Amino acid sequence: MKPEEMELIVVSCPTYDHGTPPTSALLQERLNIPNCAEIEVHSNCAGVGKSVQIAFDALRSGRYRTALVTYSQLSSMFLRGCYLNQPKMDRVHAAMRWILADGAGALVLEAQPDGNIEHEILGTFTESVGPGRPPGMTAGGYAADLIKASCQIPQMYDKAGYHLWQDFAATNKNAGPLLLDALCKFTKQLGINSDSVDHYVLSIPTIQFYNIQYDSFITRLGITREQGKFRGANTGYCGGASILLHLDEMIRTGELKTGQTAIVHSVESSKWMSAGFAVKW
Repeated sequence: MKPEEMELIVVSCPTYDHGTPPTSALLQERLNIPNCAEIEVHSNCAGVGKSVQIAFDALRSGRYRTALVTYSQLSSMFLRGCYLNQPKMDRVHAAMRWILADGAGALVLEAQPDGNIEHEILGTFTESVGPGRPPGMTAGGYAADLIKASCQIPQMYDKAGYHLWQDFAATNKNAGPLLLDALCKFTKQLGINSDSVDHYVLSIPTIQFYNIQYDSFITRLGITREQGKFRGANTGYCGGASILLHLDEMIRTGELKTGQTAIVHSVESSKWMSAGFAVKW
C-alpha cells in the first residue's frame, strides 16, 4: 500500500519513545504518511486486542477505509544491567530477564463494503476484571511515584522502585482462568462452539505455564494441543507482540489455511485484562 492510502494508525506498547510527542505521530512520520488519524493505546500484553477492536469498529462504522495496527514490546529497556540497582535485584527480577524478549508486529485492516473479503476479522473481545485485585505486574518511576518532593529519581533508584516486577504466584493462579473465561465468552459472543476453532494463538510465556494450564483448556474448551499449541520456544515471550509473531509465522508457513478460524488472544497481568480478535483466513 502507498503511504497516502493509510487513514488510521493505532499504536500500542507499554513504553513509548518519548513522553511527548506521541509514538503514533512519530511512526506516521517514519512511514511518510502525509496525514491520517493516529491513536495510542498504553497497554502491555492486551494491547493488540484493544487496538484491533478500535480499528475494527472504526472501519465498520465507515469512518475510515484502512487502518494500521502496530504493537511494540521493548522489554530490554527494563532489563539491562546498567538500568538495574544490582543489590536490590531479587529472584523475580532475574526471572523476568530470562523470560522476556523484545518484539514487534503489525496488521493492516481494510474495509470491504462490496463484501469481497479474502481474510475477515470475525469479531473482537476486550475485558478488564482488575478492580479489587492487586496488580500482577508493576514498573515504577512515573508520576505516581514521583509526586512527593522527597521522593525523586535518586530516591527511586535507591529503593529500586522503578524495577519491572511481577507477582508470579498471582499470575500462575489468575492468568489461566482469566484467559479461559475470556475465550468461552468470546466464542459464545461469536456464536460458535469453542472446539470448532481451528487455532488458538495465545499469549503463554513459558512451557511450564502451558503444561500447568493445559488440562483446564481441554476440559473447558474441548481442544487438543494441536489446536492450542505452545509457540514461544523459538521467539521467547515478547509480551503483546508474541501473538502477532505467531500469527505471522502460521501464515508464512501455511499452517493457517484458507477457510480456517483462529482466535488470537492475550491476557495482561498488570491489572488483569484480556483482549483478542478472531479471524477467518
